[in-house]
Amino acid sequence: MLFPTFPLPTKNSFRETNNTFKGVMPPPNTLISRLSGPLLLMAASVGGAALRELDVIDCTDGRVVNLEIKAGRVVVDDVLEFDTRAYHFEGSANPSVPGSTIKMHPGQQCTLRVTNNLVGTPCNGAHANDYHCPDTHTLHTHGLHVSPSEDNIDTHIEPNGDTHDYVYNIPDAHLMGTHWYHAHHHGSTAMQVGSGLAGMLLMEPHESYSLPADLEELYNDVEYGVPPMLFFHHQLTEFEGDGALFRWISQQELLRRTENNVPLNLNILDPRPGLDFYTVNGQYNPTVTLTQNVATLLRMVHGGGNKHITLTVNSNS
Repeated sequence: MLFPTFPLPTKNSFRETNNTFKGVMPPPNTLISRLSGPLLLMAASVGGAALRELDVIDCTDGRVVNLEIKAGRVVVDDVLEFDTRAYHFEGSANPSVPGSTIKMHPGQQCTLRVTNNLVGTPCNGAHANDYHCPDTHTLHTHGLHVSPSEDNIDTHIEPNGDTHDYVYNIPDAHLMGTHWYHAHHHGSTAMQVGSGLAGMLLMEPHESYSLPADLEELYNDVEYGVPPMLFFHHQLTEFEGDGALFRWISQQELLRRTENNVPLNLNILDPRPGLDFYTVNGQYNPTVTLTQNVATLLRMVHGGGNKHITLTVNSNS
C-alpha cells in the first residue's frame, strides 16, 4: 500500500513563511514552504516522471463548460489500465481521470453543463443511502460559498442522455482558494468518486484585488512554480487479512453490489504498485523538485473517497 510521503530536509530547515506576506494568510489548502535543500515528491523505482499539470478550463463570466459522463479506458502510466465511468470535457473523446481543473472568478457566473451518457437504468428520483443507481449522477463542490440551490445535491442526472446545468453565481467577496468537485449521488458516491469522477476547483482572486507583492510572485511563478496537485486514491481490489472488514470500499466489490455495466477489465502492466495506491494528477509516483532557498506555493487536494493521507517529513533526506 502506497502513501504519499514528502522527503524534506530536517525539521529545522522547513518552515511556513506566513510572515513573508506581511500578515496576509494563504488561501485554504495551500502550503507555502521555503527549503534549504531540494524536495522530491513520491520518488520511487516505479514511475518517477516529472509532475504534469492537469488540463485547466477557465470558466470566465457567462461561459458554459460541458462535462460529459460516459465509460472510458484509463491508462495509469506504465502501471495498469482499466475501464471506468469518467468525465469527458468539451467534447473530448479522451476520459479525464481525474477531471480537468476548473478555474472560477469572484463576481462572475460559471455554468457546468453535465450530460450523462452512461447506459443504465434511471433512478427515478431515488436518493437513499444504500447501494443502487450506479449510473445516476449528482455534482457537488467543496469550498464554494454559493446558494444551496446552485450547489444542489438533490439533483438526479439520469443515464441515457439526461442533462443538467449547474449555474454558480460567485459572490464578489469570495476568497481565492484551492477546492474540488466530485460525484455525490447517494447510493453510488463511493463508486463514482473511486472511478475518477472528481477534480480540482481553483478560485482566482477578484480582478479588482491587488495581491501583496510576495504572494503575487508566488502565484505567477513560471520558473519555479509547481502545478496544483490532486492526490487520488485508487483501490481496485479487496483488502486482505485484517482489512477484510472493509472490503466493501474496493471498486470491484462496489461494482458487484450494484447493477453494473462498466466492468473494470483490468490489465496490469507492472505488478509492483499493486491495486491499492495513489496517483497525483493521474500519474504514479511523479516527482517535483524544489529549488534551494526559493519559496514555493504548494496547492494540494486530497480527492480520495475512502482514506486520508499523512504527509511526513523525512529527516534523513
